[in-house]
Amino acid sequence: MGELHARYKYRADRMTYACPGEDEGKTRGQQSRPLLEKRVRSYMSFTLSSDLFRRVRSDLNNVQILKLGGFDLGDRGAWVLGKALASNESLALLDLGFNGITCKGVEQIADALEEGKNRTLKTLYLSGNGVGVGGAARLSAALRSNHSLKTLYLSGNGIGDEGVKHLADMLRVNTTLTSLYLGTNGIGSGGMAHLADALTVNHHVEELMLSQNRIESAGVHSLVDALSTAILPLQTLEIGFNNIDAAGVIALAEMLESRPNRLQNLYLDNNPVGDAGAAALGRCIATTTSLRVLDLSYAHLSLLGFRDLCMGLRESTTLMGLLLDGHDWASTKYMQRPPPNVASLAKDDAYQYAAKCIVTALQINPSLPLVK
Repeated sequence: MGELHARYKYRADRMTYACPGEDEGKTRGQQSRPLLEKRVRSYMSFTLSSDLFRRVRSDLNNVQILKLGGFDLGDRGAWVLGKALASNESLALLDLGFNGITCKGVEQIADALEEGKNRTLKTLYLSGNGVGVGGAARLSAALRSNHSLKTLYLSGNGIGDEGVKHLADMLRVNTTLTSLYLGTNGIGSGGMAHLADALTVNHHVEELMLSQNRIESAGVHSLVDALSTAILPLQTLEIGFNNIDAAGVIALAEMLESRPNRLQNLYLDNNPVGDAGAAALGRCIATTTSLRVLDLSYAHLSLLGFRDLCMGLRESTTLMGLLLDGHDWASTKYMQRPPPNVASLAKDDAYQYAAKCIVTALQINPSLPLVK
């Protein structure tokens, strides 16, 4: 479940199944990969010089989409492209993912994003590199004064809690960034606390992706505190694979149920949510007027947890997607009080009961907009 995998997401009164940035790739100005690869490889054969920088600037004139993921550019390639980016007036999306770029290479890219230089770049993809804490700090410093970048991908860069603190400090003053991807960065509850605190004063971040970290329930409680103090613009929250148990999910569900919020897409997959967490979410979806997509795939639910979710569907007026992959409704493994000496229910009976739960919800609530 990486950030480039297709995900169900509610947007603009419809539910999509698309990859982030997919629509951007359809616009004019994107060169074919073979042509790009040939040109980029030629850059690497030149020594760093003003002539090389002029050549790169010329090649990038009028290019809107530049996807160079997995080109093995390293810091040298990032340095060359960063120099060209500073004066470029066309590029809207730059993908430098999985290129072995460290803090040293990011420095030149960050320099290009400082106020008074590049004014067109809206999406920067740096996932799968090794920018570390230093790179996060340098990018954060640049984005304090940047007024164009809207989406930043930094997943898989080993920035940890210390790197997140730099980003959180930046979010306190940045007014343009709307989407931040920070999956697989070793972020713990402390890092989540930094982000949550920043979100109380930031009124622009709409998408926060934190999958495959270790924020756990303690980190969720920090977010709940932030959401309880202000109506945040946050519309999409991805916190799958974070070892969040029922306690954290219950706190989040109760807050969403009782406080005004704008959250539309909530991804809790691959966490030990359990039936208790599912019951709380069932009560939440029965009353919330914003939530459209809820992902509870591989969330340790039993048939009883599914039943409680369906009870919420009977009253929901907004939920369009309920994702529950990875569950065996005949298993008693995750039941809080399983029948004694019963490892599993009769499979046909269990799945017939599950079908009855969802059918009954749709019959009682014919206006339910559920499509998945």
